[in-house]
Amino acid sequence: MSKNIFRVWVLICFLITFSGLAQQNSRPNVIVILTDDQGYKDVGFNGSKEIPTPNIDRIAKNGVVFTNGYVSYAVCGPSRAGLMTGRYQDRFGFGRNPLLAPNDINQGVPVEEEMISEAINKVGYNTLALGKWHLGAHKKQRPLNQGFDEHFGFLSGGHRYFPEDWKLSDLSEIRSQGDGYRTKLLHNGKRIEEEEYLTDALSREAVNFIKKKRKDPFFIYLAYNAPHAPLQATQKYLDRFPHIKNKKRKTYAAMVSAVDDGVGAVLDALKETAQFKNTIVYFLSDNGGPIKNGSNNDPLRGKKRDLYEGGVRVPFAMQWPKMIKAGQTYDHPVISLDIFATVANYAKASPKNKLDGVNIVPFLDGKKKEGPHEYLFWRKFDEQKIAIRNQEYKLVKEANNKLELFDVNKDLSEKQPLKNKEKLQKLKKVHSDWSAQLKDPIFLGLKQNKEYTKSHPNRYKISEVKQKYPEYEDASVFKINRLEPRATFYHSEDGSFSQEWQQRSNYKLLNGTWKFKHSMKPADRPKSFFNTDFDVSKWDDIDVPSNWQMSGYDFPIYTNVIYPFPKDAPYIPDSFNPVGSYKRTFTIDNDWNDKRIVIYFGAVKSAFYIWVNGKKVGYSEGSKTAAEFDITDFVSVGDNDVALEVYRWSDGSYLEDQDFWRLSGIERDVYLYATPKHYLKNVVVDASLDKETYTNGKLNVNVSLGLQKDGEKTLKKISIKLLDDKNILVKELSSIIANSQTQIEFSEHISNVLK
Repeated sequence: MSKNIFRVWVLICFLITFSGLAQQNSRPNVIVILTDDQGYKDVGFNGSKEIPTPNIDRIAKNGVVFTNGYVSYAVCGPSRAGLMTGRYQDRFGFGRNPLLAPNDINQGVPVEEEMISEAINKVGYNTLALGKWHLGAHKKQRPLNQGFDEHFGFLSGGHRYFPEDWKLSDLSEIRSQGDGYRTKLLHNGKRIEEEEYLTDALSREAVNFIKKKRKDPFFIYLAYNAPHAPLQATQKYLDRFPHIKNKKRKTYAAMVSAVDDGVGAVLDALKETAQFKNTIVYFLSDNGGPIKNGSNNDPLRGKKRDLYEGGVRVPFAMQWPKMIKAGQTYDHPVISLDIFATVANYAKASPKNKLDGVNIVPFLDGKKKEGPHEYLFWRKFDEQKIAIRNQEYKLVKEANNKLELFDVNKDLSEKQPLKNKEKLQKLKKVHSDWSAQLKDPIFLGLKQNKEYTKSHPNRYKISEVKQKYPEYEDASVFKINRLEPRATFYHSEDGSFSQEWQQRSNYKLLNGTWKFKHSMKPADRPKSFFNTDFDVSKWDDIDVPSNWQMSGYDFPIYTNVIYPFPKDAPYIPDSFNPVGSYKRTFTIDNDWNDKRIVIYFGAVKSAFYIWVNGKKVGYSEGSKTAAEFDITDFVSVGDNDVALEVYRWSDGSYLEDQDFWRLSGIERDVYLYATPKHYLKNVVVDASLDKETYTNGKLNVNVSLGLQKDGEKTLKKISIKLLDDKNILVKELSSIIANSQTQIEFSEHISNVLK
């Protein structure tokens, strides 16, 4: 008996250890909370008494405050470009604040650069961009084309906060740089009607995303534009600051307080969903406060746009309860570039470019004692101003373009320049060597707005202003790599039709049990399930053919002359467009080795993508129509894998406004068939009667032939037999196939056609 108890305890200990190991090795969620133009002192963890920020301070208490936390530039756009790429932005020519210029792909981060969102999206992270973008308005530079699965926000460098100010329905309506502040918000590429105060709306979307059920980890880039101008706040937040008499400072404080509420909601959502411990949360501002907006950078010298500390040292905190000890203060210089490097390390992503940031965690847990950076660098190209910082000293060329050296550890306010020519010259030389690696700006920026507009007179004349929509919302796309429709006939290798097609050796039926995963919206679908190593063993089983509503997933809808979703053709609501992910294996036998292989779907409703062995084959929509794909180049002899992603609604659903049940799934037969590489492609039959007596007829038959690019012609002759109702041969037509022939036409008069 004691032996049995011992064995049970050993088993329990083993399970606990294994479970703990699995949790320890799980990849973290990541949230980057970025404010805009927030003063260094305007958070509680940096000493603010005037503006309470209890929720932002929770991040500091739960983790670490970086007392020497920097960004890579002193204004919005370049700073964000550095953060998102993990590289000094001047390496790729982003040395100015970009303009809103949706026609110009140079006005933003070059598409060759890799953002943090792209790197971790490739390894399965669910990604969301919220708020201010300011990294390029060209369609190829927008969030959905930069590794984000979802986007809610705006493209310009700023925005008004009250929905009643958002008068412009699209970028096609803008006529000036400032008009970008008045556009309706974008949600996954579509302009939407939003009713909440902007800061609250961004917080709401972050919380909703956190609460979604998902298998893979997530990344949220929560880029508030608060407290950037224009200074606008709701009465709810203004009422919290009766003690502040200065109207500008009071509104600024209210805007910061709105952000603080949002941060609290985000942290609460993490706790509610049991994701708190294994989520990395960063909080920082994109640059120092501009002072004129009511911000406070004390005790730092300078403001936004300066390379003094007030322009580039920002409130900066981080928490990761699973890995980082709470209540820390870290004094070595760190920079926003470190975010990409840190996240990539624990997300198990491999950045394609060499990063300037480093993984900061080993420095926080004491594994590395030295500072993470020997030097930090800044450059303002147009003004020829520079800054460089090491552990002790900072060299600045800012006021009057004079080189100044400071000991920023002892002289935080940069009031007393040092007279140490040797150290000054050394830092100047290091900065010069670094500058030699950089590019000149590749675009004219905000300071050159008039010059740019003059040289680009069609700056705002854009015909294509929307994101690239998925195929199921693109009315111009209804198929990709799908074979052309053909007459229904079944291939017989030996010419015999006595056998049912299902029993022929060149057919393989794929009906039966498939693995199945149901998601209520596209953003929640398993995004990498088509990979051959993706484990679907715990997925549900579903019969094919069938409708998934009849198997208990979401619900059937009966409509009569009404759409089951808001009419906004060709778009479908993102909040309710269920997706069915299907997967199964099949075997290709040796005798199919040198054949053309096609997969056939009798009907899939309403649109679907197909992958074979992890490679994307194509796309089809058409509800009740058949779809065929040539998969010869995708399969091999032995076991193979097929995956389908089926969407309940597509733009084609707008064609189905009628009295019927709306159901979804793989509704008809699925099978494979093999043909010779020289094969019968299509047959078109046209039979007509004479218009006088309707007695004599004319039979026209057009036969199309296909040939695989690496195939040899094997078909020699085409024969057509016309039988009467008693299966008696009436007429036989035949033709020898010439070498270059792809079409054969038969025409024959038939006398006394049977009625």
